[in-house]
Amino acid sequence: MDADNDPHPRRPLVIYRSCPEAAHAKTGNIQHRSRSGHGPGIQIMSIKLDGLSARELEALIAQASQRKKQLAKRKPIAVVKQKLAAMAKAEGYSIAELFGGAPAKAAKPSATKPKTTRKPSSAKGSKVAPKFRNPANSAQTWAGRGQQPNWLAAEIAKGRSLADFAIR
Repeated sequence: MDADNDPHPRRPLVIYRSCPEAAHAKTGNIQHRSRSGHGPGIQIMSIKLDGLSARELEALIAQASQRKKQLAKRKPIAVVKQKLAAMAKAEGYSIAELFGGAPAKAAKPSATKPKTTRKPSSAKGSKVAPKFRNPANSAQTWAGRGQQPNWLAAEIAKGRSLADFAIR
């Protein structure tokens, strides 16, 4: 059967890898693509096997068998989750508290009165009538809140009183 007329054309081999670099990326036969949903640092590599030499194929097979051995040594995820949950429980935590989801519990209940939350002031950010005015420039006023304006600070530094600028 002709390669152009093949009803099932060969797709490139896709390998999931935690390393962002491939051993034979310089040949141009390996393409890296990041993909969300595969966890941090997981790369998807599309390898065109037809373009690899025998030496490159052997190196790829060796890498794949090494990775397969590493994965075989790992314990099943359910076992690891169980151990983590038991360790967290022994210390008085839940998995959700340690890794997100639920707020952490207080270490000790407080003997003092619990804090009450205040409602934000409805006057926050509202304008207040000015209480002080610059006699030299009546457009310059100050409501008595926040830092003193430069004109007022300069006059007080000269020895004048704050009451001299009060609006009556």
